[in-house]
Amino acid sequence: MFPVFREVTPEQEQEAREKILKFIKDRGVETGAILIFSSFRSMSRLGGMAGRFFLGPLVPFLPHDIEQYIWVLEKEENIDWLLERLEGERSKEG
Repeated sequence: MFPVFREVTPEQEQEAREKILKFIKDRGVETGAILIFSSFRSMSRLGGMAGRFFLGPLVPFLPHDIEQYIWVLEKEENIDWLLERLEGERSKEG
């Protein structure tokens, strides 16, 4: 049996983190993202597993980089990285 999702290299992981951060900033939803990431940080691993379970059958039809985003968002250290960047931006503005 072959895995549906492949591991992501550190470079791909960093690129995905930057894309997520840009996506949030471009839409101006920093406050909402901070709230969501802070609230669900400890459940990120469970969320990643659920995403893989429910999206597994749909992977051939989804964008190829979906696995990178799931991989990034299921690690607490990546959530912390995103929170630091988002909160850092907010403190500069205020």
